[in-house]
Amino acid sequence: MVPLAKQNVENPTLVDVYELIINGQEISPGYSELNDPTVSTSPVDGQVGEEIQNLDEDFLLALEHGMPPAGGIG
Repeated sequence: MVPLAKQNVENPTLVDVYELIINGQEISPGYSELNDPTVSTSPVDGQVGEEIQNLDEDFLLALEHGMPPAGGIG
C-alpha cells in the first residue's frame, strides 16, 4: 500500500504506482503523489500492516498552500 499515491484517473480502485525490477531486484519504485490535502488524510488514517506511516501535519499544511505534484520525490 502506498498511502500518498494518487488514484488512477480511469479506474479509481487503482493507484498510479510502478516498480522497476531487474533480475529480481527492485531498482526504482515510484508513484504519482497525491497532492490534495482533503483526500490525503483518508489513506493514512486507513492504514494496516507492518509499515504504518504517521500523519505529517506539516506536509498537509504545505498541500493546503498549493504544493505542486512531486511525483513521489517530494
